[in-house]
Amino acid sequence: MIFFYLDLNKTAMAEKTLTRNNIGNYFNQNDSFDFIEQLKSVDKVILNFSMINLSIPALLKNYIDHITLANVTFTYKGSTDGNAIGLLTNLKNVQLLTTKGGAGTSNAAFTEYVKGMLEFLGAKVAEPIINEMMDIPPYNEQTPVLNLEKVKEEVIKAAKLF
Repeated sequence: MIFFYLDLNKTAMAEKTLTRNNIGNYFNQNDSFDFIEQLKSVDKVILNFSMINLSIPALLKNYIDHITLANVTFTYKGSTDGNAIGLLTNLKNVQLLTTKGGAGTSNAAFTEYVKGMLEFLGAKVAEPIINEMMDIPPYNEQTPVLNLEKVKEEVIKAAKLF
């Protein structure tokens, strides 16, 4: 069994955002191909992130930009209907574990974007687990472990399917 723990905050890629000025060297061995090879070497991924201003963290968007590479993680070659063909089909089970500060706001802008992008790349993504109200009392005063009680049953159910 291959196991990776990846903290994107501790990568060189964290400092690089795609612009028209760097597109020529943006996709490189350290910042793209090593991450892609890592993804190709596993079949399960747990991705943990928080909602930031109704969207995903910029660092996660940066990572997605680095791994979304034509003819490497998706292709149109062989498509009979004009839709892309995802090449990361080895990712048989991806689980999104997310948090957000409040409740009642749409989840589409942050969880559905990540789910959709990973499915575009060929992954099978389970229903996201969202731990809400992290900025609202009493949850904002509790430890992270205690806050997990709200979603404990969902996590246990997802773990059994994982």
